[in-house]
Amino acid sequence: MKFSIRDLFLVTLIVAIAVLVLGWANEWFAHSVTRQTLESLKFDAGAKGCKVTTTTDYLGPFTVQVQAKIELPTSQAPAPNPPKP
Repeated sequence: MKFSIRDLFLVTLIVAIAVLVLGWANEWFAHSVTRQTLESLKFDAGAKGCKVTTTTDYLGPFTVQVQAKIELPTSQAPAPNPPKP
């Protein structure tokens, strides 16, 4: 069976469109999962009294900064001795 140039061009065009659509869907899904993860992180950190700031670059990954308030104990008691092996 012989294929003409038109047939090969049509197959190439169909494959190119399929790759384009699948690549777009993959990027959209990955972005959606990342956004859900960041929203979950913000919610959890907000409940614990932390501050979460995010910056996004369209061409790059997300940058997440978490600022947490850590309260150290104010007890004057000495620390317990660890057990000896």
